[in-house]
Amino acid sequence: MLIGIARFSHIIGLVERPLALSLVAAFATDLWDVALPLGITLELLWLDIVAMGSIIQPFGGMAFLLLFPLCATLSWTQPGVLLLPLVLCMVAAHIGAYCELRYRIQQNCLLDRVARMLAREGDTGKAENPVEQATEDQEEIIPERLLHQCFVGRILWHALLYLASYAILCLVVSTLIDWNIYPVLPNLQWVFVYALATIGAILSLRQRRAYILCGLSILVIVALLTGGELIDSLS
Repeated sequence: MLIGIARFSHIIGLVERPLALSLVAAFATDLWDVALPLGITLELLWLDIVAMGSIIQPFGGMAFLLLFPLCATLSWTQPGVLLLPLVLCMVAAHIGAYCELRYRIQQNCLLDRVARMLAREGDTGKAENPVEQATEDQEEIIPERLLHQCFVGRILWHALLYLASYAILCLVVSTLIDWNIYPVLPNLQWVFVYALATIGAILSLRQRRAYILCGLSILVIVALLTGGELIDSLS
């Protein structure tokens, strides 16, 4: 909820960025081994998306705030056990962006009310009819009411989105653990996670050569991993 406020209602530097949140969480809890890798991964994932105009970035800050409490509670620090929660939090981040888009579309109906208010401000005359005068006096506070309505509405649905996402995340993880089918990649290292997340940073360059180099690098990595598995199986 607070991250949503810092992101859309009151812009406070880079507070809503995953990397900034990871630094704050690490200083507050001293869990550097899990907070910083999560922040770096989520920061790299969405470097390609620039919040300009109608473009809404995924809720990276919310994704971190979903992952970090779960990791701190379960004492998870290795990426192999965090892969599934990471994917689920990425989905929640995109759902948050979609909800924000729908919320903004819903608020378009308020433009006509604001336009009428601005038109009355430009009119120096007052209505002679008492009913019209009362209506104008009542609608003079429309800007304040609209701001309050939008601000409170955004707080409420951000809070509901976070609570629902965290509840679903905990439910899925606990259910899979109870059924002994929770997926774990024991050999996965953070460096491989960073390599995959760096695709977002490469795409942010907006250059064809960078895209080609990224694709070739992925092919080389896949070939090396496949070759290593074949050698191990033959030996």
